[in-house]
Amino acid sequence: HDFPDEVQGQAFWSAVHAAPALPDANALTRALAALQDQHVALVGAKAGRSETLGMLFRTASDGSVIVWRVFDTNAGNVHVTEGDQVLAIDGQDAHAWMQHAATLTFGGQRRGRYAEAATELGLATPVVHRVAGLGNAVALRAQDAKGQTKPVTLHYKPVDAGLAKSMTAAINRADLPQHFKANGLRIGTLRIGAFAPQYDDAFVAAADAASKQPGASDDTAMLAGYCTVVRNVIREADNAARDADVLVLDLRGNLGGFDREAWLLADALGAKSSLST
Repeated sequence: HDFPDEVQGQAFWSAVHAAPALPDANALTRALAALQDQHVALVGAKAGRSETLGMLFRTASDGSVIVWRVFDTNAGNVHVTEGDQVLAIDGQDAHAWMQHAATLTFGGQRRGRYAEAATELGLATPVVHRVAGLGNAVALRAQDAKGQTKPVTLHYKPVDAGLAKSMTAAINRADLPQHFKANGLRIGTLRIGAFAPQYDDAFVAAADAASKQPGASDDTAMLAGYCTVVRNVIREADNAARDADVLVLDLRGNLGGFDREAWLLADALGAKSSLST
């Protein structure tokens, strides 16, 4: 009742409707998942902490599930290769599993919900995984580029500093060369894996360093982190745009973040014929 209407879920938090019966933990989990604002970390030892299979998944245009990034090779994931297609998840056809999981995601159109469900399969909080019917381990049946199928069982584990750093590097790794030519055009590419500073080691390092200075405040540390990230983006944009006729902003698999800043960045990059700091 202390939250504004826009964060109240229709199935549970309501000032005018009686709370539904919650006979067991699963019913409570479903009620909490109905909250419209999912940027809420539940209390408890592991409730609000992300856990991962050590890889990230993406959906293709035909709805299939693809292994996109493998960033933890110490958790039995060495048998799965980036680009493998996931045929089954916990014994269920992957497409059918995704259709069900997409009904549990928040908002957006169908393809967006599929993409979110794929991301959450590889990276989410325990409560999200439980809502999707996942346990502590996930059994996959994958198919490689040669058509060979293979079963593999992956185990969830909490995302620590080491895994977060590996994941960040994987998300921001470019698939395209920074410069190439096509149809007589010189093309530059700029890869952005997330519009959120928590996925950037430079932000954390700069913020931590600034926070140790005498008289530093939380705002001082945050601004130091933002300035470092922006400085790096400008440098990369300059490099990508140098001697290029076209600048491609590569957002494939982008984990999201601040959408307003994403639009402003795209507008800024497209506003001039050439970029110069």
